[in-house]
Amino acid sequence: MSGWYIMHRGWMDSFKPEPFTDREAFLWSIEQAAFQAHDQWFNGHRVWVERGEFVTSIRQMAEAFQWSVKKTRGFMERMGKCQKWAQRTAYDGAQSPTVITVCNYAFYQDAETDEGTAKGTAKGARGAQRGHSKGTQQKEGKQGNKGKQKKDSPSDSSSETDDPNAVVLVDPIPDDQSPDPAEEAFAAHEALRREFTPAARPAQLSTDRRKKLAARLSEIGGAAGWDGVLASIRASPFLRGETSRTGRLVATIDWLIEPKNLRKVMEGNYDDAGRSVGSGRCGASLRLSPVDAAIEARNLLGVN
Repeated sequence: MSGWYIMHRGWMDSFKPEPFTDREAFLWSIEQAAFQAHDQWFNGHRVWVERGEFVTSIRQMAEAFQWSVKKTRGFMERMGKCQKWAQRTAYDGAQSPTVITVCNYAFYQDAETDEGTAKGTAKGARGAQRGHSKGTQQKEGKQGNKGKQKKDSPSDSSSETDDPNAVVLVDPIPDDQSPDPAEEAFAAHEALRREFTPAARPAQLSTDRRKKLAARLSEIGGAAGWDGVLASIRASPFLRGETSRTGRLVATIDWLIEPKNLRKVMEGNYDDAGRSVGSGRCGASLRLSPVDAAIEARNLLGVN
């Protein structure tokens, strides 16, 4: 059976409160996700969320699911590893809430792509959703041969605070299991690549790529610098491929780990020319036409 059915937000509230299953927790996340980009308020802070995202905390989800914090944290990890969720902090600081991205949100909500869909179904934006996980998409594919190992949720022994809205994404990893920064950075870029090229085949972290990526990370300040690079790519129509000659993602991993290209991204050479300085997400400004934007992008690359 295929096709669509529509569920109204809040339908879960009409049932007897009881602990969620994993399936219900994921369904809850789709219900919570924004249908279109807007500001959400969380504990007195205004947080911008894109389509398919919502702001929350691990304790808020534990309360909604009627789970322990430990179980909720483990569920978040599993959702990241199976690429159903991505997560990021809403802003700097230990008390920052989490912004959850429902990966492939359009697949669950863009009903107009199916034949026979009832008229009036709301149309959604194209593409996969933004956001990437720092802690939940590590070492993809590396544990395939270790399936017999026990996969316990992270321990509750991690640092807790008295603030009920404090967010602890992942417990500290023992020294002997410390994640490889190059693997984490590569996984984050893969998540970004799938946003703009969902049908692309998975890339592999070869020895050469690992070496170059590790070198670039040491030059830009590690994970924090890499996060800034990925944010610049998401904000650049050219690097996303929207105004490029091929129409495909320009900032591939091989292109990005070349020193001169990475330097240009960090210096803002590919920033959206139509966005005024300081305008932010909601700033109004004059924008270049697609033709002028393409010409400008080619000039930046030095292509005649």
